Amino acid sequence: MRMKLVVTVILSLLAVVFILQNAAVVQIRFIIWEISMSRSLLVVLMVMIGALIGWFSHAIFRHAQKQMH
Repeated sequence: MRMKLVVTVILSLLAVVFILQNAAVVQIRFIIWEISMSRSLLVVLMVMIGALIGWFSHAIFRHAQKQMH
């Protein structure tokens, strides 16, 4: 249990350092939209979108496997 706490604290500190070092505002263009946001927020959003895509893909794969058996 203590190891989980240590890992959580270390990862949280690394996340804070990452956010502080990547606070520069970048401009993002996608099709017709244009938005400005901090680079760290952009990375966090992309990781979350990737996690959602992975979660949905895994759910679809498991559902397809259950249909086959």
